[in-house]
Amino acid sequence: MKNDINKKRSDISELSDISSYDFENIFSMYQQDGYYLYNIIKTVQIPDEIDSSVISYVSVTGQMSWARISYDIYGTIRLWWLICIVNKIMNPVKMPRPGQVLRVIRPEYISTIISLINEKL
Repeated sequence: MKNDINKKRSDISELSDISSYDFENIFSMYQQDGYYLYNIIKTVQIPDEIDSSVISYVSVTGQMSWARISYDIYGTIRLWWLICIVNKIMNPVKMPRPGQVLRVIRPEYISTIISLINEKL
């Protein structure tokens, strides 16, 4: 039987801690047959019109994964998903093209953006 618990993973003491930057944090969880499961139907949308002071642009050089781009910008591979969401990338398995220009949230705004995303879920 499905039991909607509407909690984030970090709010469930039985589960191990994960970083606040991890992709799993954007989903609420439910419990079924004693297992905790992610409600992956929820999505995060970033408005097209974002204050230009919050955004910067990076050009992909060579073959770079989303995780590598995240590391180069934020010092962690864990924010690959945010780069994909900001750029409306529907298939993160497909690597970005060399020369592709990406919009990214400036590093100094990441904590604020993560907090806003968590408030909306």
